[in-house]
Amino acid sequence: MLSEKEMEDQIASHPERFLGERQLSVVARQFRIGGYIFDLLFEDRHGGKLIVELQKGTLDRNHTYKILDYYDEYRENNPHEFIDVMVVANQITSERKKRLHALGVEFRELPEQLFDQVRVKQQNEMKPVSEESYLSPATTTVLSPDDLVNKLIEIGYVARQNRGSQSLFVNLGGPESPINNHVENFKGLILLNPKMDIAFGTCNIEKILHFRDLLMVNNGKDWKRRAGVPGDGKRVTLDFDLEEKQTSGRNRIICRTQNGEIYLDGHVGQLPLHDGLYKWEEVQQFQKQVTSTTQDVPAARPELVIAWETAFPKADLKFVNKHLSFCSDLRNRILMLDNNIREKFGIDHLAFFDGKRCFFAIHPQSSKVTLAPLTLEISDVKDMELTEQVRNISARKYKLGGLFRVDFSDTNNADKINVAFELAKRAFYSEQAFETWNLRSTLKS
Repeated sequence: MLSEKEMEDQIASHPERFLGERQLSVVARQFRIGGYIFDLLFEDRHGGKLIVELQKGTLDRNHTYKILDYYDEYRENNPHEFIDVMVVANQITSERKKRLHALGVEFRELPEQLFDQVRVKQQNEMKPVSEESYLSPATTTVLSPDDLVNKLIEIGYVARQNRGSQSLFVNLGGPESPINNHVENFKGLILLNPKMDIAFGTCNIEKILHFRDLLMVNNGKDWKRRAGVPGDGKRVTLDFDLEEKQTSGRNRIICRTQNGEIYLDGHVGQLPLHDGLYKWEEVQQFQKQVTSTTQDVPAARPELVIAWETAFPKADLKFVNKHLSFCSDLRNRILMLDNNIREKFGIDHLAFFDGKRCFFAIHPQSSKVTLAPLTLEISDVKDMELTEQVRNISARKYKLGGLFRVDFSDTNNADKINVAFELAKRAFYSEQAFETWNLRSTLKS
């Protein structure tokens, strides 16, 4: 028979497994502060504190609200610390979940069976049983959401679950991501939504890698989120696009960046919880559905390529594809500057108009992307201390016109896009205009 003391012991020993939070360390158990005593106090890697209150069985009203007293008392005594609170129970009714969500209190519903599994493993830990076999379908037929995420990561998936209606923080880059850590065995992406009993999945590797490259950039040493991409560290913020699924039937996830929304198509299907646990057999069935519906689906053609080919069917885009992330990101930022900005496409370059003049252009080439700030003089950018090659063309007649060009050779460097956008902003806000040569006759909207 599970006791609350055993729940506390196991959670204190395995906070990541039970609470789903990494790098927590126990500060105290049965912590006394003022006139209160709460079960567990953890500290995260940033020094923030997490107060955890446990209840065996079904969460009652008393435990729902007294966690707020703990928070207030701890806050009063430690005003400069970051504090979060969480309640844990074997069962939490839907009414209590709604109330906790409204109060901003984290909660974990952990069935007794989950603690029983860990206890059995501890009792048999003298036997040479690996973690892989412990989580294998042969020995375990049910898994908690956190255990299922860990299992999927072990076998080569990028996996994550959201808690309640929260967004997902997904690791698409860095050494901990299966994309980079298990390149040969990388199987795909599976995201869980336990609250709604659904999951998203795709095993189209090409689409996943393209999605990653739109959101992240590798500077040669490490991965980082592109400017304007929401997230935490190397993790990006993703959401189930349930509104789109309801209106059009499309299955996808969405990243809402500052420069627009970016989508990844896949398969969304039912994956229900049973008393807080997933059945491995149903997970396997979901995996088969993902494979059958996404494996042979071609990667979505980038929006920039579609727009360019639509306007100029004979365009030569081999170099656009080579520098696609850089060009797409810069284009999106420029179009966001003002609603009156319009783009026009040439056979190998893209130009931007503000209604009266062409102020900027992008020209992808084999080993570089050349930018044309058509309303600026070299003296206008001296303060930027450009490390890129700046070419004075004032004595020559270029089709796009202008007085100088800036060549960007390292388009995978995350910092370069900020420099390029600064050039574009200065060109847009400049009141100058210089002659262009045959420009309008060679461009198409």
